[in-house]
Amino acid sequence: MSAFGDKAFPQAPFTEVRTAEQIHEIYGPAAMFASGLIVDGLHAFLGNLWDACSTAQNLGQHLSQHGSHDLLKRDWVRRAVQFSDNYFAGDMQAMTDCLKDCHLLHKWETIKRTMVPIDFTKEMGQQEYTDISTMGAQACAGGACSIEFQPTSKLNSIATVRAQPSTVAIEI
Repeated sequence: MSAFGDKAFPQAPFTEVRTAEQIHEIYGPAAMFASGLIVDGLHAFLGNLWDACSTAQNLGQHLSQHGSHDLLKRDWVRRAVQFSDNYFAGDMQAMTDCLKDCHLLHKWETIKRTMVPIDFTKEMGQQEYTDISTMGAQACAGGACSIEFQPTSKLNSIATVRAQPSTVAIEI
């Protein structure tokens, strides 16, 4: 894990999603005003809030000083710095963590709202099995092949499958 914690990377496998109460307790009233900046950051940076936050911290994209091709991004960075100055005493790390926590909570609430329970006993149906003799010929090129795999039993031997176009033999 990064030294910056679980919010350093988008879609971190162990990202903590804080509750609204926890976010308010950590960041104060600023968290209530973050949604506009999040939406605009997602728009300017093509849906990538992490890239927007990195760019605001001078760690991401290098924006030009002039020209119109990255005008939305430059404006968003200007607004993010102003938001940081107004609500986080200029602490860009705390400000970007607030934006990310609010965004993660929004994504989690969307998942919970749209989640549909699935009865797997009805959806899975009957188990289907494939005859191994039909698979061996598909893995072969040029009339012969050798596939090695580790058996799942406690035997320490390696099983080898040798296939010809019309036959499959397993040697253990």
